Amino acid sequence: YDANTWKRVGKVRCQGVSSFSLPSVKGVAPNIIVSKDAAEKYLLTVFTPGTKGKPSRVDLLRYPDRMGRESSTVSSDASAASTGGNNNDAVNPPSGPALTSKSLFNAEEAQVQWSPRADSALVLTQTSIDSTGESYYGSSHLFLLLENDPKRPGNGSALSVPLPPEAAKDAQGTVPIVSCSWVSNPTITGTVPFTVISGRMPALASLHHGITG
Repeated sequence: YDANTWKRVGKVRCQGVSSFSLPSVKGVAPNIIVSKDAAEKYLLTVFTPGTKGKPSRVDLLRYPDRMGRESSTVSSDASAASTGGNNNDAVNPPSGPALTSKSLFNAEEAQVQWSPRADSALVLTQTSIDSTGESYYGSSHLFLLLENDPKRPGNGSALSVPLPPEAAKDAQGTVPIVSCSWVSNPTITGTVPFTVISGRMPALASLHHGITG
C-alpha cells in the first residue's frame, strides 16, 4: 500500500507463505543521488514452509517488476481511479518472476537480516527438532540472497555461506550457526561484509564477503 494514500499498489501471491520480511530502509547504492523521477523499487523476502514431498522455500522479490509470475501491480492510471475490486490484467499488470529462490530441505523457520543498503539479505534457517536424535538443538543453515548476481546481470542469486573449516562440528558432522550480523559501518563504500558466529563451544567468529559469502 502507498503510505500517503493507503491505496493498494500491488499484490504478492505466494501459496502457503508463513512469513515475509521487508528492509527498514530503501536500498540505495553508495554515493548515488536518486532522481525524483526514478521508479521506486523495494525488496522483500517470503518464506514458505515445506509440505509432504516438497521442501521449504525462500523467495527474494522486488517491487514492482519481480514479485513473482502470479503477482501483480496496479497501474498508475488505475490506481488513481480504482475503488477496488477490479482485478483484470489492464488494471493489475502481471509482474516478473522472483529475483531468486532457494529450496530449503531442513528449515521450519527463517530469520532474515537485511544489509545496510537493503540490496541483499542473510537468511538463517532452523529446525527445532533433529529427526536423527543426535542434536538437542536441531539444525541451522545460513544463506546469502543478492539482488544482483555478478555473473548473471538482471538476476539475483542465492548461495550457501561457507563456514570456516576450523569451526567445531556437531555429532552429525555439521557446523551449528549461533548468530550472524552485517557490519553496519556507514563509511563503507565498497562491498558490505558480515560476521558469523558458528560451531560448538568454543564457537568461532568469522568475517565474510558480502557478495561471495
